[in-house]
Amino acid sequence: MVDRYAEAVRMRRAELTAQRAGLAGHRAEVHTVCGLARASAAMQVTTVVGALTAESTRYLDRAGRADRARFPEHARAAADRAVDLVVQRVEGRLLPELRRIATVRGLPMDVVDTGPPEATDLTLPSVPPPARPWQVLSGSRTVLPWLGVPIVGAPAVTGTVGPAVGCGAVLLGVTVATRWVAAERTRLRQWIPGVAAVVRAAATSALVARLVHVEQRVVAALDVAVAARLAAIDDELAALAAEGSARARP
Repeated sequence: MVDRYAEAVRMRRAELTAQRAGLAGHRAEVHTVCGLARASAAMQVTTVVGALTAESTRYLDRAGRADRARFPEHARAAADRAVDLVVQRVEGRLLPELRRIATVRGLPMDVVDTGPPEATDLTLPSVPPPARPWQVLSGSRTVLPWLGVPIVGAPAVTGTVGPAVGCGAVLLGVTVATRWVAAERTRLRQWIPGVAAVVRAAATSALVARLVHVEQRVVAALDVAVAARLAAIDDELAALAAEGSARARP
């Protein structure tokens, strides 16, 4: 008759031996997965920086005076969020792969704990200085002659000159205001590429540091979990061998 107990012991030994062999290679897999994440990080950085640039430009196109004054503050907050977003996106795609490495080895997913990311301090370039009044007026030669009318003909000012002077003053005011808004928007738009460059560099640096940290942390955690699992397997194999020896004695 078939010894069902001996057959079950043999199957269990084969299963444990296969599990033991499958525990190897976790370090190389983690290194490969983190390397692939590092290679794809450039695309995430480009995507987020491009979105930040486009959003900043749209904001300035419709920003009023108060919004333009607050733009540098908003841009700094958006730059910080952009760096964090890049790290979160890359890590969000990396984490399932790291958990897969644990689960295929029969280890719990909570072994993979990447820990909280470190805060990134950004130093943005200085905002370009505001335009000078004469820079705004330099293109208003078509309006300024109207204001010269009362100077040239001051002694002979008549009632017909007043409306022209008033019209010239209003037109000059509108022109100056329009040119001032355009100059302010141009000044702030010139600042955006510098902000984007800082975000790109900071996000790239933060990702490199974060992936190195994650790889070291996950490998260390898996080392501990694999060692514990190997010890449990060896203990069970030893117990099966001892029990088999005891049954074989007459």
